[in-house]
Amino acid sequence: MMLKALIYSKGLTQWAIAQRLGWSESRLSRFITGRQVPSDDEFVALSEVLAVPERKLRQLINTKAN
Repeated sequence: MMLKALIYSKGLTQWAIAQRLGWSESRLSRFITGRQVPSDDEFVALSEVLAVPERKLRQLINTKAN
């Protein structure tokens, strides 16, 4: 759950991130659990909200899926 750890390391909650993005918590949860991979636009939006480079975020999510 690298994405979840990143979210909490920023002092945020899944709910707060979902709200900032205008997403449901279940949508974000699918990315966290690896059930779904974000689209390119979703990667960009999530990286902006988390203030991490998109490339790093992609690595975290792709590493989790493996």
